[in-house]
Amino acid sequence: MKFISNYISNGCCRASVAAYPQNSINVIAKLMKEINLKSIPVLESPWNKRIIGVINYDSIKELAG
Repeated sequence: MKFISNYISNGCCRASVAAYPQNSINVIAKLMKEINLKSIPVLESPWNKRIIGVINYDSIKELAG
């Protein structure tokens, strides 16, 4: 969870691109590759913007195809 607090302390309390637990990891990987993002927050839901994790592109890049 330390990475999440680092993400927030770097000024990213709300992002224009975020993932949700129900999103397909393949779709997230392709999107991150297309718009060149290194990491994105995972929010609890569209209604509850609480950050519950962070996805790093390097961890999922093999799924981007």
